[in-house]
Amino acid sequence: MSSRTYLPSEQLRTYVKRIVISENEQKNTYKVLPDTSIVMGFQYSGTLCHQTDSGLKILNNAGVTGLSDKYKIFTNSDDTGTLLVVFTETGAATFLKCELQELFSHSVSLDDMIIRSKMDLVTEQLQEARNDSEPVLVIEQFLTSSVTGLPRVAVVDAAVQLIKQTGG
Repeated sequence: MSSRTYLPSEQLRTYVKRIVISENEQKNTYKVLPDTSIVMGFQYSGTLCHQTDSGLKILNNAGVTGLSDKYKIFTNSDDTGTLLVVFTETGAATFLKCELQELFSHSVSLDDMIIRSKMDLVTEQLQEARNDSEPVLVIEQFLTSSVTGLPRVAVVDAAVQLIKQTGG
């Protein structure tokens, strides 16, 4: 398993904490601990499943995982490549056309949130990338073109800062 982390461009840093490229040559099951970030992911190779109470759920090539109060268990197939966008605490609202609380404890497809042809183009470009800088550029272009234009709410940003300063 290899994982490489990149800082987003200056233009996206208000919204995105980091971009991660994760590659697994062999089938693997692993836990993901709760975090303060909503995560958008694109599978450019292989398959990823989320373990639910009713069994394994195969995830779509493009999806988003909401906040959670407990760990999640994922299983990938052999030769799985994933690009993850880890949003800031308030960043996901700029890109996703849904009520973010509806994502709580769920991993869902981006089909209803982003135009399918855009997602397919991004996945195709990620599959064709020849080095790490190309997929990061692809996802940054996608995000820049997907800004919904929702204004940032100063009181929410101030609340996040206060929570961080006071340790919760």
